[in-house]
Amino acid sequence: MTWLPLGDGALLAQVEGAARLARKLREEAIPECLDVVSSYHHLAVYFSPADYDVVRAWLAETGPSIEEGVANSRTHHVLVKYDREIIQPLADALELSVDEVISLHQSARYTVAAMGFSPGFPYLEGLPKELFVPRRDLPVRIPAGTVAIAGEQAGIYPTDSFGGWHALGTTRFSLFDAERFPYSPLEPGDEIVFEAEDSPLREANFSEDDSIPAGHPVLEIISSATGTTVQDLGRPGFRHLGVTSGGAADWESAMVANLLLGNEVGAPLIEFCLQVPEVTFLRDVTMAFVGIDHPGAGSPQRYRAGETLQFRGRPTSSYGYLAIAGGFDVPEILGSAATDVRAGLGGRVLRVGDSLGQGKAVSQPILGPGQRVLWPGQPTKERLLTLRVLLGLQEEWFDEDSRESLTAGSFLKSAQFDRTGARLEGPSLMLEEARELTSQPVVPGTIQVPPSGEPIVLTAECQTIGGYPVIAHIISADLPAFTRALPGTQIRFQKVTLKEALEADRLRKRELAFLKTGLQLLLP
Repeated sequence: MTWLPLGDGALLAQVEGAARLARKLREEAIPECLDVVSSYHHLAVYFSPADYDVVRAWLAETGPSIEEGVANSRTHHVLVKYDREIIQPLADALELSVDEVISLHQSARYTVAAMGFSPGFPYLEGLPKELFVPRRDLPVRIPAGTVAIAGEQAGIYPTDSFGGWHALGTTRFSLFDAERFPYSPLEPGDEIVFEAEDSPLREANFSEDDSIPAGHPVLEIISSATGTTVQDLGRPGFRHLGVTSGGAADWESAMVANLLLGNEVGAPLIEFCLQVPEVTFLRDVTMAFVGIDHPGAGSPQRYRAGETLQFRGRPTSSYGYLAIAGGFDVPEILGSAATDVRAGLGGRVLRVGDSLGQGKAVSQPILGPGQRVLWPGQPTKERLLTLRVLLGLQEEWFDEDSRESLTAGSFLKSAQFDRTGARLEGPSLMLEEARELTSQPVVPGTIQVPPSGEPIVLTAECQTIGGYPVIAHIISADLPAFTRALPGTQIRFQKVTLKEALEADRLRKRELAFLKTGLQLLLP
């Protein structure tokens, strides 16, 4: 079995029986293995770049056998409310009638080849050849419960998402429930039969928990923009169910905000995007904030009950963080308080009137008056950011001009970004010839290219499996800098080797360790 780098934090292999092998690897996993994800004929093993050598040696030694057949496969009947109006353009493109599209879709018996993209999303094999259709040139918003097709695949969207698939209708079938084990009713190897439902469907969505977190409220949100959430360092270990690791978009800055207060680096805190929320303090509290041009940024600040925190400075990063001593008291789901916005899991999307409780307060301010922590730093005044990349497995699919433009040209970070990814403006990256990629595992930092030629950099809350060709991966050491970069930042890419990427990760973590040790020495 040949293992190829998937960025610097995962290894990918092509193998028959990927789902069965993935299950055995998860059962026998060493502590350094964070997760194993299968898709069709590929599987990926995830780890920290620092553990690359250990994981590679384990995979070389393990080689578990793959039993023939799929054990305990089940058949699920999924009722679909087909939408004839939505299907009509697709039917025209396929030179079929709407009735023929519906009949063909129902005639097949589908096998769950993989779980990914979002929690509970099933990638299905078995789509009739008459329904093979290329993905859309650009992703569009697709509602929860949508039954869709793309290329040679079929699937069901469990949550509202952006995607390049073509919708056929909607279903009530529940695909994921984080409150009940097993979290998904489907497993790779299960079979699905689609059947038409004539009764109207209720609107599909995920309800949000509007309850106030446990603990004494410490602050209230009085002004908040879209993109203000509670985050920690994420929930690794559930990618095989389609649950992204998520967590703070810029994990370096989030860790700094917590370290300034003597918190654990993964304590829950508030993440904001470009616009800082205004808060009123309900109790005396020590706070630290980063990501905004303000004299108090990067240093603990003491606030009294009744005070209001209002920021007038401009953001210095696309994402910033507000932390309090002891962290926020937020219930955990799947071992994390992180908010998975797309899946509606964990944490909270914060709105006006929301309040948050305080965890166990731990310390007095660490730094003295006028002392600040400026690490990890911001983009240069020239707003030019050079990011190191590893080439992707489909890099050779692109034409010569596109491969050269990746590193010889420059791109701008678009204003079109969120926690899942960011578009780049610049040279179009085009394939040598039109090709469809069978969906494969991806990682934060992956640079996907849809048919439009506009690259998309995947970030913290990205899908676990993707179907667009991958031209490169931003290395782990440089991805937080990309996340911090403001829209309009000029970006250039520089190719490096895997050895150089792993060394860059080691040096970056050493810088964080120096900062952590220095701050701990200042604790009272």
